[in-house]
Amino acid sequence: MSDNVESYDQCARCGSSMSVEDCEWCPATGWYNDVYDPSCHVCHGSGIGRWCLSSPEWCEANPLPGRENTERHTVEWIDVPVTTPDQPGSEDEG
Repeated sequence: MSDNVESYDQCARCGSSMSVEDCEWCPATGWYNDVYDPSCHVCHGSGIGRWCLSSPEWCEANPLPGRENTERHTVEWIDVPVTTPDQPGSEDEG
């Protein structure tokens, strides 16, 4: 990630925001140690689970175009350019 880009996660199926929580699916959830399971289907060993904030009904009924076969809770990262007042294209450019 560069200094001029911020990354945001969203549900790849419906485009909704995601909730970020400690993974509770791993055999070692981090409550007693920080060992996570690399084969975990939720966190893939990161210890972090991401969940679509929309209701299951809304997410399933409103997929983004071409995302009808994408599973709910699938994470998609979006890079958003960030401008500062001294960069070309900013509103304060004089």
